[in-house]
Amino acid sequence: MKLLHKTIRTYLVYSSVILLITIPLFYVVVRHVLLHSVDRSLKTQLRDIRNNLSSIHSKQELDIWSGLDKDISLYSATTAAPDSIYTGYIEKSWHKNETDKDPYREIAGTISVNGQLYKLVISSSLVENEDLLGSIMLVQAILLLLLMTGILWINRISSKKIWKPFYGLLNNMQQYDLKKNNEIAFPETRISEFIELNQVIKNLLVKNYEIYLQQKEFTENASHEMQTPLAIIQGQVELLMQTSPLTEAQANLISELEASNKKLARLNKSLLLLTRIENNEYSPAESVDLAGMTRKLVDSSHDFLDKKEIRLTEIFEARPQLKVNVSLMEILIGNLIANAIRHNIPGGQLRIEIKENSIEISNTGRQKALSPEKIFTRFYKESSHPDSTGLGLAIVKRICDLYAFSLQYSFKEGLHCFRVTINRTSA
Repeated sequence: MKLLHKTIRTYLVYSSVILLITIPLFYVVVRHVLLHSVDRSLKTQLRDIRNNLSSIHSKQELDIWSGLDKDISLYSATTAAPDSIYTGYIEKSWHKNETDKDPYREIAGTISVNGQLYKLVISSSLVENEDLLGSIMLVQAILLLLLMTGILWINRISSKKIWKPFYGLLNNMQQYDLKKNNEIAFPETRISEFIELNQVIKNLLVKNYEIYLQQKEFTENASHEMQTPLAIIQGQVELLMQTSPLTEAQANLISELEASNKKLARLNKSLLLLTRIENNEYSPAESVDLAGMTRKLVDSSHDFLDKKEIRLTEIFEARPQLKVNVSLMEILIGNLIANAIRHNIPGGQLRIEIKENSIEISNTGRQKALSPEKIFTRFYKESSHPDSTGLGLAIVKRICDLYAFSLQYSFKEGLHCFRVTINRTSA
């Protein structure tokens, strides 16, 4: 969720809660105020009537007086009772089969005329009050909705304007390529925090590019400088092997020295390759026939297959054309085939299956699954193959990441399966 939407959603939730709370609360408060006003008016009327009873001297005069006001009712009473106020409803017929109940507020009290007790009831209609209350609530709801809508709209407009430099910087950062060191346009802003952010990012990019150049230069120099002494050592070892006489112990030591030197040379070459891949130095892409390339690499490996008497099965259901770097694709397929041969057993199987969007290379080997979390990490190798550099599958994984291919390992039916799924949007 975008920051702007999250902020607006917070305001919207808060405003909705306030709206749901204030409208019922406002209704209760206003209704209480109106009822209190009506009750005070009724009490005043009852008090005035009691103060003016001295002018009435007979039951006949009392009936005439009570009949003059339809909101006043008189009833005979036997005992005096305290004054009480309550709400009542009077049914009114509008049509033949339709009735309605109008609310009334009534006060009941006892009066005495010539020693005779009467119950006096004064009524006041609440219809106008209810209409007034409804109008007030409607106006308040409209005002609150307009206020909430206005606040959200103003907040959205102002937030867009405030955060515009941030989103502009974010978009420019997404297009930045460290290897090309392309310039980043920093949006102009008067906000102190964004000015500070621009300066921090600018300094960070400069430092990162300097570190990248230093790392690249060091890797290239180290690899180049190591190649010369490794070649010299290899030459001297070969000359040493040709000298005589050599004892068996000396020959074994020279053989171990040669094997270690070759392993160091392969390690140097693999590390340099990984660095070049990570630095994206294999940018040119060409159209590659995956099936044709795989068949050539298999043909060049027939000596190793024959040596271990490995049975080869090829299933090419399609001939996918990929837009990739030829060298990197040869390294990817070659490492998988070499890995399948190296870790295979004598008389084992090698199965290569190519479909429209995938290539799967399976081989027999040890009878238990490998660790999917470790096999693609650098310098991980099986104890049964100490001569391995532990970088072959790491290089395969890095090339797959470069082209957004999916690399998966599984162990099924006694076969170790490595499947590369091709992402057509990137190849």
